[in-house]
This record gives sequence, C-alpha cells and structure tokens, in this order.
Amino acid sequence: MNMSGLTKRLIGQIDDIGFMASIITLPLSIKWSSKLLFMSILLRFFRMVSKKDFSWYSNQKPVITFYTLLVFYIIIQGIWLDGSWLFFKTFDKAYAPYLIFLLVPLFYNNIKIVAQIPKALILGVGILMLFILVLTLVEWQWYDREMILEVFDIHHLYISLYLLFIMNYILSSNDVFKLKSRSLLLLMVILFLLLFRSKAAIVTALALMLFHSGIWLKLSFKKLIGLGFVIAILIVIFHTFFFELYLKALDFRSRIWNVAIESIMQQPLLGYGNINEYDILNTGHFLNGNYDFLDSHLNAHNQFLTSLLKFGLVGFILMFIPYSYPLLKGKNSIRYEYIGFLIVMIPMSFVESFFNRHHGIVFFCITLYYYHTMSKKVELKA
Repeated sequence: MNMSGLTKRLIGQIDDIGFMASIITLPLSIKWSSKLLFMSILLRFFRMVSKKDFSWYSNQKPVITFYTLLVFYIIIQGIWLDGSWLFFKTFDKAYAPYLIFLLVPLFYNNIKIVAQIPKALILGVGILMLFILVLTLVEWQWYDREMILEVFDIHHLYISLYLLFIMNYILSSNDVFKLKSRSLLLLMVILFLLLFRSKAAIVTALALMLFHSGIWLKLSFKKLIGLGFVIAILIVIFHTFFFELYLKALDFRSRIWNVAIESIMQQPLLGYGNINEYDILNTGHFLNGNYDFLDSHLNAHNQFLTSLLKFGLVGFILMFIPYSYPLLKGKNSIRYEYIGFLIVMIPMSFVESFFNRHHGIVFFCITLYYYHTMSKKVELKA
C-alpha cells in the first residue's frame, strides 16, 4: 500500500483511532480521555449519518434499549425531584456521563476493532506503570497510591480494577499471548496489585485465580484436594498479613453503608435523584452520630447502594439487567471470561461507587459492550 493510500485509510478510521486513544489514556488523564472520546463520538456520528450505517444499533439493541430507558428515567426523575432549572444547571457533570451508554455503541459494529479494546487498556495501564517506575527511579522514592492520586488524579481502586480486568483477560486468552508473555504480564499485574495494597483487589485477584484454576484443572477429586490445600494456605496468609487491615477498612465503609441502607429503605422504589446522594448521606450521618463524616462529600462507597440510593429499584434494574446478556448468550470461551469479569466487577463494586467518576463509568461502559459484542461475534462482520 502506497503512502497516499495509507493516509486515506488512516483518515477514514480517525474516529476508531480516537476511540482507542481515549481508552489508552483512560488510566493516564481524565482530561485527554474525555476529550478524545467526545471527538471520536462526534466524528463517528457524522460518518454514520453520511453513510447511513445503523448496523451498530441492531448489534447492541438489547443493551441500548435498557440504557435508553434508564437515561429517560434519570432525566424525568431529575426534573421531577429537583426542578428543571437545577437539572439543566447540573446536567453536564451529573447526567451527561450516562449518555455514553447510548453513544459508545457506535464503535461496536466491527469485531476486529472491538477485539482490540482490552489491548488498548493494557497499553494505557502499561504506560502508567512505566511512568510510575521512571518517577520512582528519578526521585528515588516509591510512588505509592497517595502520590499517584496527586500526580495522575486516579484513585488506586480504579487502577486495581483495570489490573484485575487485565488479569482476567490474560488468564482467559490462550490464543492471544504466548506462555512466556502471559506469565510475565501476570507477574507484573500481581506485583502492582500488591504494591497498591488494595485489600478488595487482592481478595478479588485470589478469587479470580481460583476460578481460572478450576477451569484448567477441570476439578477431578485429586485436583480438588490440591486446590483445597492451596486455598488453606491462602487463608493462612490472609489472616496473618491482611485481616486487621480489612477490619479497619470495613469499619469505615460499614458506617456509610448502614446510613445508605437506612435511607434506601425509606424510598426504595424511585430513589432520591442523581444529585442528592451526598446530602442524603450527610443527613443520615448527622442522625446516626457520625459527626466525623459530616460535610465530607462521601458517596456510598458501594456502586449497588449508590444506584439504589439515587435511582431506586427501578433504576437499579435498568442499570444492571444488561449485564446478564453476555452470560446467557455467550459461547463457553467468552462466557468463562465474562464470569471472570463478573468476579472482578461485583466485589470491587461493593467497595467503591465507580459510576460517579469518568475512570469508572467509561470502563464499565466499554467493557459491557465489549463482552456483549464478543458473545455474539458470529453475527458481526469481520
């Protein structure tokens, strides 16, 4: 292919390139990731209209249907509870992020491109880890999770979430990486998870490895005994090194969870609205004597409780039902990988409200559509 032909091809795929760049920069910069995502969506929209290509909608119709209902529900709820003036005033930060569930599917009609999404995230996380190592060597001090938050504006739980996704992808992708490459990548992921000291991530990583070990071993009686022995060793290690840390972390979160649950029980069906989480929790903290939490701008630190608190049972169902599609329709290979993803998603979502930040809501959006697409890839063009 000559230079002019290559240039034309690149220009023709500039929206896809921008989308992949937004995923690569997701762990590195909210500013760049959000700008690249917005620009690529805009370019893809114009290309879709000019070519009248709406195949993306039919490919993702079940998931888009539920999220369309969710977005309309959130908008109506916001106007009803807070008034139109406050709704439009807070739309950009509070409501606009949920629109990505309706716009990102524009990129999910080409299986070859969709299949590169995990690799784009691996590249982005790899660059972040390289930056951390370089800064550590240059300044001769380890960049711990507090310093990473200050420099890169990303909480260690979000980095741990990405690392766990990568771990699951590596363990599931026998045909993508050679054994040595897989082993090296897996070792690096485990090392960084330990360095970030995320207690929830460490437990999730152990559960993930046990799940994939069960798949590989096919769990005969002898292998079950061996697996049980490994589990016993891990329990001893956990109790020796991490148990007290978990108790301290759970004490902080359990106080917030108790207040959130009490508030949810008072208005379980429709919730309190998208912008009222902090005010409702602050009131609950005051009534429960958690004075050290007052005016702390703390969310529920639990995505499931945050969803119920904001949107009630109606919004909760609309938000999470789409996650059942890849499980029900996927082939065994992608189904096992998706179960691994759920093993990552569910426990991590119990300790953080990921949809409240760009790093989280974009990640769960792109991965949901990735697994939905890969579960029905035979129907999509190559």
